[in-house]
Amino acid sequence: WGTFIRNYASAFSTEFLFIKGDQELRHSPSKENIGMLYLIELVPLAFGVYVAFKNKNYWLIFWFLLGAVPGAMTRTDNPHAARLFIMLPALLYLISLGMKFIYDKSRPLLYIYTFALLYSSFLTFSYYFSVYRWESAAPFQYGFDQAIKTAVSTANYDRIIIDGRQDTLLMAYLFNTSFDPAKFQSMLPLQTYQPYSNVYGNKFGNIYLLFSGERTWRTIWKDGETGKKTLLIVANGQPDLELAKSLSSGITRLSTIDYPDSSVAFQVIEGR
Repeated sequence: WGTFIRNYASAFSTEFLFIKGDQELRHSPSKENIGMLYLIELVPLAFGVYVAFKNKNYWLIFWFLLGAVPGAMTRTDNPHAARLFIMLPALLYLISLGMKFIYDKSRPLLYIYTFALLYSSFLTFSYYFSVYRWESAAPFQYGFDQAIKTAVSTANYDRIIIDGRQDTLLMAYLFNTSFDPAKFQSMLPLQTYQPYSNVYGNKFGNIYLLFSGERTWRTIWKDGETGKKTLLIVANGQPDLELAKSLSSGITRLSTIDYPDSSVAFQVIEGR
């Protein structure tokens, strides 16, 4: 119950609603500076709650409070914007009631508020179409398409291994190769393959799509000499694969796949 209460309360926290928003960058345009609502919207929201109670619109308040329950019942990643969609209509309705309240009380005040709202929107969209593009590249799996296209267009290798580290590139493979859905369904459940000792994934032709997980490739190469010419496309960040470090004998770094800010998303390595 303690976790449920904490999760529930976090959905209504000022930090989530007005200051930092959802910490998953796919759900919020910033990890530090932008909430799920504009800070200026706190004013009509407060007035909207007042009007709802005054007019005995308890169903609206109940809807607003009920909307946080689904997210509160989950274990991790709270508050979570996508789990709070059920709250959104009630939230917008309350803000609209607040706007109507301001309009009825003072039109000049409404004009001032509207200007502040437009200014807040300008700042947010300026951030969204500039800095956010760089910040959100990794959460939106930038580089997955390029990794698959590199694998599919590369010949002369006995096998091609794609290691996404925290993710599997299965969906990216199916999309970029236009894999036949009926054929894929007929293959379920997918068979698990083992290109190296304790390294597992799915296989399509000579392409291995590894399951998520951290792997020390220097150790794998050392212990897993197979005699097969191998192309490894590995997400940057796997242990002991820093660009500044030279690779083992017989292992060659061919290229990199970069994020929009020029940091490395994937390394393309010829191995064994």
